[in-house]
Order: sequence, then structure tokens, then C-alpha cells
Amino acid sequence: MFLSITQALQLGTVVSLPERTVLINKNNVEIPIDDSAAPILDDRGGVTGAVLVFRDITERKQAETALRDSEKRLAWQASHDLLTGLVNRQEFEQRVEQLLRRVKDDNEQHSIYYLDLDRFKVVNDTCGRAADTVARLGGDKFGLLLNNCPTP
Repeated sequence: MFLSITQALQLGTVVSLPERTVLINKNNVEIPIDDSAAPILDDRGGVTGAVLVFRDITERKQAETALRDSEKRLAWQASHDLLTGLVNRQEFEQRVEQLLRRVKDDNEQHSIYYLDLDRFKVVNDTCGRAADTVARLGGDKFGLLLNNCPTP
């Protein structure tokens, strides 16, 4: 903050601080601000002082955060089945393609299963592994992709 005042005085022009500047109020709450320093000139153009301006940009930052959260939610919804929370057919196919490339490039082995199983969510919740992919392909059809699991 003092650097911007010094720069404004030395350069005779308006200077802004980095956008990540915050003020901390008496309750220790950070308030994001947009700020600038400008020289005060007399009638002959001589610098007589400086003014520092702060503008609370909390609402803008909240809107930016909400937009990012919304974009993340939309990205998740585009790749997952809304009913089960499992990856959808498109995401499953992309993951299959990724593993096929790894088979070709690194000679890895993976397994893929196609299941028609009622109440599959119960099975997935109790037996699923983090590295594996379970996808709802439509209706009661599911795909299971076992990473680094050779065929039996």
C-alpha cells in the first residue's frame, strides 16, 4: 500500500495495487478490495500529496466464486449420471480410450465388464474401489472398468 503511494508521488500518476489485496477488519475478516493511489497536484502541477482509494469488491469476488462453482458443477453433471452419481456413458468411453492408449504405450493390462444388474448402487457402495470406474450406461445397464486388473 505504501509502495503504491510512493510510486504515485514519484511518477505523478495513478497506481493500482495487485488485485489480491485485502483489508482485515477488527473482527479479523478479510475484505477483498480494489485500490489505487493518485497524486494530488497543485495549480502548477506540483505534487502536494496523495490520495488512496479503496473499493470493497466482496460482491464481485463472491460472484466469481459462484461462477467457478457453477462451472465445476456443470462439468461434473456433464460427465456423471444424475440419478446414481456414477460416471455416464460418455465419460466411461473416454476412460476406456485412455486405458486403451496405456495398453498400447505401456503394455498394461486392464479389465472391462458389462453388467445388467438391478440394485447396482448397493454393490458399488459396499464393494467399489477408488481406482476403478463404474458407469451407468443407461437404464439398468452398467459398465465396470478395473484399472490394472488383468483378466482372470
